[in-house]
Parts: sequence; structure tokens; C-alpha cells
Amino acid sequence: MSSRARRTRPRRTREASEKQVALSTNMVTIDCVDTAPLIDFWTSALDYVVYKDWGDYALLVPADRGGALRIGLQRVPEPRTGKNRAHLDFVTEDRAAEVDRLVGLGARVIGEGSRVLNESKPLSARWTVMADPLGNEFCVRRDRAVRPCRRAVLRGRRRPRRPRRRSARQRAARRAWGRAVDAAEHPAPRWPATPRVNAEHEIRGALRVVERSSRVIRGSE
Repeated sequence: MSSRARRTRPRRTREASEKQVALSTNMVTIDCVDTAPLIDFWTSALDYVVYKDWGDYALLVPADRGGALRIGLQRVPEPRTGKNRAHLDFVTEDRAAEVDRLVGLGARVIGEGSRVLNESKPLSARWTVMADPLGNEFCVRRDRAVRPCRRAVLRGRRRPRRPRRRSARQRAARRAWGRAVDAAEHPAPRWPATPRVNAEHEIRGALRVVERSSRVIRGSE
């Protein structure tokens, strides 16, 4: 089968990328056997208020009624039997202090996690896995979680190349080049009695210095 006859994946055009998507994230719902302990925990943890409590379902919204994510607590008859298939991720400026505060509200720490985001830089992210009073997992990470990963550096990655330091001869040639160009473009003022032939002779001499300096720089590099 020729390559022309193969079905290729259609490219995403600019018109398709600029097309407005009709879906947006508005609320997340957590199943639980009892909504009361989670109402107390999440309202204190996130500074939320109870918009309405139907008994088997409670809706929590930000205290300032802003555009943040809303949380729904839904009572279900069956208890939690395994790990959550979905969980919430929260960001904070001080991860350690926030973890201690959540533990004081009734949460517990399950463990720590990390992942290398970029092998070539390298960069990594770290977070703390926690659980609410009824065992629903969530994660807390630092808002600026991207940081250098020492483990990836020690794994054989090359360190950033330092700029090459020029030799004394190269630096002297560059200084001579700068003086020659400056003398050619901005010759020193002379007294009116100075013959013109002397100025032209100096300019030609400066140009010869520029030419010799350019040869030295090209040869040294």
C-alpha cells in the first residue's frame, strides 16, 4: 500500500483551534456516606459556604461568590471500597504550612509524590497526597512546583554549557578593533592649519589597523 493511499491524521487548522468550545468546568461532586463531616471540613479548608443543603446533597460555593470551582457533596449508600478514580488538586504558596493546617481540620497525610516534568532541563514537581475525614484523596502542591531536579542531573545529564572565556590575545585584538573603528568613523579634530594629506594618511593607517585586527580575530576564532 503506497504512502499516498494511507489515511493521514487531519491537521488541526487555526480556524479549528480558535473555535469556541461549549464545555467548561463548573463543579465537582464528591460521593460520601455522610455529608455533615465533609461540609465542616471543606468549608473550613477552602473558605466556602453552604449554598444549600438538601440532606442527601449539599452544594458548597466560595464565600465571595466568585468564579472558583464549586463542590457538591452527594450521599450514597455504599461505602468507599478502593482508591478514588478522580481527585482534587490544590495549589498553595507554602505546602508544608497548608498541610499542617488541613491535618488540624481533620485530614490525614497519605504520602508524598514527585514527577520529572522535563528531562532535558531538568524540572520536577512535588506534592502531598492527603485524605479528607471520610478517606477521599486529594493532593496539595506548591503553586510554583517547578524546580530543578537533582536526581535527573545526577543521572548523566549534561550541565549547562558555560560561555567560553576569550584569551588575552583575543581581547587585545577586539580592543584594537574598537579603537580603529572609532578612529575611522570619528577622527580626532585637527587644527585648521593641519594639511589634509596628513588626515587622509591617518585614516588610511587606521583602516589598515582595522584590517589587521579583523584577520587576527578570524584566525583566533
